Amino acid sequence: MKSIKPIAVILLIFLSASGRADVKASQDHPMVSRYAGSEIISYQTSEFDEFGLITSKVKNYGGLSKNRDSTIGLEGRVTRIRYKLPEGVSTIVAYRNFEQALLGAEFESIYRRATSPVPSRGHSR
Repeated sequence: MKSIKPIAVILLIFLSASGRADVKASQDHPMVSRYAGSEIISYQTSEFDEFGLITSKVKNYGGLSKNRDSTIGLEGRVTRIRYKLPEGVSTIVAYRNFEQALLGAEFESIYRRATSPVPSRGHSR
């Protein structure tokens, strides 16, 4: 496994709608703030953990274990934050906002899907 000590890996999962306060003891990541008006609904940190980062198109159904050639293994501090978006804000708008914030903070894009992060309604795999 590759070890990356100074970089925290952030998983951001978005849901639309709004209505409650942040979960107890949660906070935004210090390098990237939340989309305006969103709320933290799940928060986990681990001082040391593993994370499979997708680096190319996933070819097989069945999760990361069936797509090892499409990932690199990272180790280090892992922060997972799940946000609930304000009413009327689409996932793609929030996703692009985070993407631009990370690129603006001089993160490097390793892999970017050609389509939106969440399938459009009415489409299935």
